[in-house]
Amino acid sequence: MRALRFFSLLTLFILTVSVGMARAETTVAEAPVFDSTAPYMYMVDVSTNTVLFQKSADTPFHPASMTKAMTAYLTFERLKDGRLKMDDTLAISENAWRKQGSKTFVGLGSNVAVKDLIYGMIVQSGNDATTALAEGIAGSEEAFVDLMNAKAKELGMTKTHFRNPYGWPDENHFTSAHDLGILAADLIRRFPEYYPIYSTREFTYNGIRQFNRNPLLGAVPYADGMKTGFTDMSGYCLIGSGIKNGRRIVFVVGGMKTAKDRAVETRRFLDWGFREFSRLRFAKGGETVATTAVWQGQKDTVNLTVADDLVATFPAAARDGIKRTLSFPSVLSAPLKKGDTVGKATYLSTYYNINVTRDIVVAEDVPSIGFFDGLSQRISYFFGGQ
Repeated sequence: MRALRFFSLLTLFILTVSVGMARAETTVAEAPVFDSTAPYMYMVDVSTNTVLFQKSADTPFHPASMTKAMTAYLTFERLKDGRLKMDDTLAISENAWRKQGSKTFVGLGSNVAVKDLIYGMIVQSGNDATTALAEGIAGSEEAFVDLMNAKAKELGMTKTHFRNPYGWPDENHFTSAHDLGILAADLIRRFPEYYPIYSTREFTYNGIRQFNRNPLLGAVPYADGMKTGFTDMSGYCLIGSGIKNGRRIVFVVGGMKTAKDRAVETRRFLDWGFREFSRLRFAKGGETVATTAVWQGQKDTVNLTVADDLVATFPAAARDGIKRTLSFPSVLSAPLKKGDTVGKATYLSTYYNINVTRDIVVAEDVPSIGFFDGLSQRISYFFGGQ
């Protein structure tokens, strides 16, 4: 009988219980549908990187001033690593001063603090302030655009090509709702110290008071960003975001016909995302999810766990029908190191066709026993000894 136990090393133990998450981007199949006249839409739950909704999300379109999210991203990088400081000043060139469209009204030849230029770019959508930041960082608009396109490639923005830092109409200046969602979510994750600027309601520079154009700010209590856009080529657009009960949602809407349509649809969209989906936590990081036997180890058993909080986003209506399957060997061979991946946890909602997985890892080190003790154990297994 002991010999049979030895041969169980070759078996795989499958434990099925009730009641998710994957680190890679997950799409909720057959999820609730949002009906909208917006031609381009994308929504992601940032906390679990779960795509909640897509509509022509990979179709390129002109992003208008939503482009400034990339300019902000590159600026924040330099603030974070110390190449720039908020109280540094940048000279305003004639090129920046002459920019048309939305303006911060910086003075020709003046030296303006980086902080004021950032607020001018984000709150007032100033093309002049944006140009000044681009020139200050890279020396010229053209050189800065090269940085923008390189960063887009690095982030996996495959449907994007920039021609300027501020979103002036150009047939070769385009992106997609999906790509802007990738950019916005990564900006929020990487730069939590600077992201709150996006919730600033107004900014006064050079004696001129201007208000943030984001229609969600003040209208939706949990909305805190991010960037509007409009040109005749793009229509009315918005990168929006909000946080509620610890859940962060980012969404992109493009191509709306009027500012009123944008205000109404984006509010409906954000409310829908929080109402129709739930973030479920099934285990805390480090919490034991199973125990299995150890062969030739200084302990007979070892606990198995997940490294981080085990969470997933599902349609709210599916939360009572989720099943969990843990797949791992019934016996592990020592030595084992804490964090070794030994199996998979799968979370399934068959009705919504959701199937996400997460690694199961060893919770602690288990050294192997000495040669002679190990030999004795092997003999015991084969001949039925104790």
